[in-house]
Amino acid sequence: MNRFSAIITLAFCTLLNTILWAQEKVWVGGTPGAINAWEVGQNWLDGNVPTAFDDVFIDQEISMHAVISMPDQWARKVLIGQTMPGQLDIASLGSLEAESFALGGSSGSVGTMNVRGKILTSPVASTSLTVGAMPSSAGEFNLTGSGSFSGIHAWIGEFGTGTMLVSGGTSFDVSDLTVGFGESSVGTVTQTGGNITLVRDYLLGSEENATGIVHQSGGTTTVAGALKLTDTSPNSRGTYHLSGGMLDMNGGPIEFNAGDATFNFTDGTLHNLSLIHISEPTRRTPRSY
Repeated sequence: MNRFSAIITLAFCTLLNTILWAQEKVWVGGTPGAINAWEVGQNWLDGNVPTAFDDVFIDQEISMHAVISMPDQWARKVLIGQTMPGQLDIASLGSLEAESFALGGSSGSVGTMNVRGKILTSPVASTSLTVGAMPSSAGEFNLTGSGSFSGIHAWIGEFGTGTMLVSGGTSFDVSDLTVGFGESSVGTVTQTGGNITLVRDYLLGSEENATGIVHQSGGTTTVAGALKLTDTSPNSRGTYHLSGGMLDMNGGPIEFNAGDATFNFTDGTLHNLSLIHISEPTRRTPRSY
């Protein structure tokens, strides 16, 4: 075996060993003097801080919730409020990189994220952020201060109820953003400042009886694809309220599709809109997972 092959073999074995030892990390909190500190091993059930290969479960809120105050923290998947209310805060100097985040994972559960720091998600994940993941669950994602989020797909109200606040000098950058996806889901985005940048589409109200609502009173939203007010279900609802800030369509269209589609423009700037497209009502088979 030559030197190059030996190095590759060693690297592969190291990675395989790390994966084999990866495990679920359950947040407990409560360490005296550091009851909320993500970076303290004693705040985790097994006594160790998560690595990039670990799935994290946070089902603690109020005084015992998790807070990241330091940069360069890692996880594989972060699941908040899976069986009971859970909360994770990212302070202004904190940063976390993970494949994906899911808020609200079972009926009646609530997951909350308050982000003033930095979040990066892995490009290998099909979905970066899910808020209100399951029926009858709820999720709340608040991006404030100078916080930032960068990822692939984001769902606000996937099958439950989800809300997202974007304010201050923040940045929220994803490929696609869907507000109100699954049957009877409700998603709401409130933008009072900051920047929302989408590489492709902004979809409000996708499947049967789904509701997606956006209130933009400040900041800038840039859509490189289309703003889709509902999809192809005639019983979905999509509403965009523009009362301040800028909606930059980057040469793309606003589509009024099969459902109850509304665009209210009372103030602010609607920039670089190519056309408005109105579709006839159609039906389709619901998306399966």
